[in-house]
Amino acid sequence: MTLQDVKCFLLDMDGTFYLGNNLIEGSLDFIEKVRTTGRDFLFLTNNSSHNANFYVKRLHGMGLDVPREKILTSGEATADKLNQLYPGKRAFVLGNEYLIEEFTQMGTVLLIVFIVMLNACLLLYDRLMFPMVYLYVNKIKPRLKFIH
Repeated sequence: MTLQDVKCFLLDMDGTFYLGNNLIEGSLDFIEKVRTTGRDFLFLTNNSSHNANFYVKRLHGMGLDVPREKILTSGEATADKLNQLYPGKRAFVLGNEYLIEEFTQMGTVLLIVFIVMLNACLLLYDRLMFPMVYLYVNKIKPRLKFIH
């Protein structure tokens, strides 16, 4: 297989397409070449502390307009897998508002108060608040399957 045979490019963002708030040299030229040759691309990120809408805005601020469906976050991928493994079940997600929004949009039933009725708990990398971690370690983890 050669580079010319590739129909779709999966692109990491931070450190590959941009670094911090600056595009890496040649990034926009690469996307333009992909588009003009009739191929496709999808941005991926393993950073669960932001959702796809955040990245759409971030890329726009750097000079690249991409539709929402061109970005797949680890939060979306995790919510999709959770919905496959436990359809219609409840989950306690330890994460910020972006992650909660993604899980809600994917149809995952989130439960924060009634922990005795949970079916799964997800812990994704994030800047967590101590009370949430305490709740997980002392009340939730001993009872549930841990998905990480």
